[in-house]
Amino acid sequence: MKYPRPLAIAALAAAALTPAESRASIIAEDSFTYTVGEDMSGQDGGSGWSGGWVVTSSTNGTPHHHVSAGLDQSGGALNLGSDNATTGGNGVRRDLATPVSSGVVWGSILVRGNSVESGDFFIDTTGQFDSSVGKKWGSEFSLANDGSNGVSCSQGDIHLMVWKIDIDGGVTSLWLNPADQSSEVGLGTPDRTKNSTIDPVDQVAVSVQRYNSAPNYDFDDIRLGTELADVANTIPTPGPPGPDPVSPADAATGVLLDAQLQWTSLSANEWDVYF
Repeated sequence: MKYPRPLAIAALAAAALTPAESRASIIAEDSFTYTVGEDMSGQDGGSGWSGGWVVTSSTNGTPHHHVSAGLDQSGGALNLGSDNATTGGNGVRRDLATPVSSGVVWGSILVRGNSVESGDFFIDTTGQFDSSVGKKWGSEFSLANDGSNGVSCSQGDIHLMVWKIDIDGGVTSLWLNPADQSSEVGLGTPDRTKNSTIDPVDQVAVSVQRYNSAPNYDFDDIRLGTELADVANTIPTPGPPGPDPVSPADAATGVLLDAQLQWTSLSANEWDVYF
């Protein structure tokens, strides 16, 4: 009897791996496939988490931390915002099942600004502001409060944020809407880097702060992994955002708390209106 050579055995073993086994470096993910209109508190889909989402802040006015329509017009998304233009913030957090205390962690998320105003938003995975990614005061994407060389969060458009946290090296890097995610070289020069002491990656906390404004954002497809390939994503074709669903609190009246109105000019005398 002839026995297969070692190389052949290795090839057969590699071919037998399932997609999940070949991408075993995924740390956590959530595509927010929840029921539209429900509150985010307690939602526990996805994988790699120790529990469900918890509301971390909810101050001033009527806060919004519920499930909205997905950014690809299917599934769901996390909606954060408020109808009250006063100082304060709204946020949710989810803890990782297995914190990462060394090495490299990659992350990505899709975001759409339904109402981009002076208030900011941040995604924090370490409990340290210096390694958080988001949008600072105004419209510019940022690492903490360090701007991304003029790359703006344009209202109504879907943006892809990709970041790398080098825990041992103390460096966080951010890329915005990268065209090539095949390798770190393909990503090109980061839009922003920041040096800081970095604690273990142990959570995903998403928050929206409003400073005399009423911002509103949708977040979708949060992914964390040890390799770029684990978090690579594509920007879905955008469509006009629909109004936020009626929350349980105002279901009796049928009044929308923060319906979004947008219009697009077709010509000097014609407009498309979405609400």
